[in-house]
Amino acid sequence: MEYSFEQEPKPAPKKGITLFGKPKTPPGPSPEIITQLNSLNSRLRVLEERNSNLNRKIEVIEANMLRTQKHVDTEIKTINSDVSEIRRQLEALQDKVDLIIRELKTFASRDDMEVLKKYIDMWEPMNFATKSEVQKIVKEMLEKP
Repeated sequence: MEYSFEQEPKPAPKKGITLFGKPKTPPGPSPEIITQLNSLNSRLRVLEERNSNLNRKIEVIEANMLRTQKHVDTEIKTINSDVSEIRRQLEALQDKVDLIIRELKTFASRDDMEVLKKYIDMWEPMNFATKSEVQKIVKEMLEKP
């Protein structure tokens, strides 16, 4: 016979039963862990609420931005049309100024006017007689005996 010094394996203890047959409460999370989980849960809810609020604010901001962008686009189109109208008016005004300048070039210069004045002063046209005056004088002379 051989003897072995090895012990026979003991049967595994049954879970949930104590030595005297009372059911054992399964080991659960400690109150400290439960408190931490509750704290994390409440903080998670707060963060989700903040995230939800931020998403709503972003939606409002985007809607306002789109409305503002449409308004700005309308204003830009109005300004562009006004600028185009002002350009047309400016071109028309430039054409008129060019016409006036061409007309002014056809006028007599100051020197020309001074020459004319000298000739007029020299001829004294105020002393000239009209055709009817000359005829009247001639008639009077012919009628005198």
